[in-house]
Amino acid sequence: MKVRLSIRGCRIIALLALAAGILFYYRSYFFFDVYIDITRAGPGPFSVGAVLLSFGAAVALTWGLLYLGRLKRHGWTALLMLAVLAAPPVYTGAKLLANGATAPDPGFSLALHEAFTALHREAVAGGTAVTVDFRKMSGGRPWERMLIFGPYSSGEQVNKALGFQWTQEDFFTSHERDYRILFVQGDRVVGELGFDGLIRSAPSEYKPGEAVFELTNKPDPYGAGDHPTVFELSPARTGETS
Repeated sequence: MKVRLSIRGCRIIALLALAAGILFYYRSYFFFDVYIDITRAGPGPFSVGAVLLSFGAAVALTWGLLYLGRLKRHGWTALLMLAVLAAPPVYTGAKLLANGATAPDPGFSLALHEAFTALHREAVAGGTAVTVDFRKMSGGRPWERMLIFGPYSSGEQVNKALGFQWTQEDFFTSHERDYRILFVQGDRVVGELGFDGLIRSAPSEYKPGEAVFELTNKPDPYGAGDHPTVFELSPARTGETS
């Protein structure tokens, strides 16, 4: 009798531990899902690994419930439990694929960043205004619209300006010097560039022939220590139009 009670007690403890594991599983998935929404992450080693790990956890939890609940022979019960527990990683996997299909071209974004960094150095070294022609910086990659979003822009404002749903971030830009420049072709964001400084025309939209600016490195009245200057980007006085 004592042995039977001991086995039953162990089974109850194991079921309680399994229930706690299921709660932790769903809670962890919630934070991972929020991370994907904020970062717009697509398929990658970390994200795919997390999805596969979650699916493996769903299988393990299903087996544990069936074994401890003595439901091993009920096939439909097993399928139902697995479907409920595996739904989060399957949904997340679909979201990763969708994000990957709509993500900016990483090669385009990298080329923009490298070209812009070179112009930064030129502005600092020369001490004069440097012309920034975003169409030339694109390296022949096509885009129809360039949109600039200033500090504290919300995801809702970004989606409204784009004309389609692209981001779920609450705060697309986070501080008073945080600007994001998006390059749009049709209904897809094909390139993205971050800018830490001041842009005199944000938020604004430009066609390729209009996206000509001047980059200057000026003393920052609010700067101190390691940041005595600030980069300023403003539309060129004259520029090619199309």
